[in-house]
Amino acid sequence: MKQAIEKMTWEEFLSSCDVSSWSWTDFEDLNIVGEDEDFYLVKISITEILDQPDVQYEWTEDGRFIIDWGIPVEIVNPEDEPEICVKVWKDRVNYLYRCDGQLYVKEDS
Repeated sequence: MKQAIEKMTWEEFLSSCDVSSWSWTDFEDLNIVGEDEDFYLVKISITEILDQPDVQYEWTEDGRFIIDWGIPVEIVNPEDEPEICVKVWKDRVNYLYRCDGQLYVKEDS
């Protein structure tokens, strides 16, 4: 018997993702939208997430959007792309700028 795929909004799905492996060599190509003493707030797009090598996604024949980033999930609001940010620490570790591992989503975007 086929297991039912969990349904989530973009906000629910993205808030549950672990991006602790993401890192950058410089800030040149990042869309910095804010900063604090310790980090930059970087805006990213859904496209940047879908372009990650470990992310797979598809539109099914019946019009559902399924994304698989370890576990397949149906996104129930695929057209409502939220504003997504990640915090990137200003201090480098082993020559790389790392994030805090979370995606931050504005639900009113």
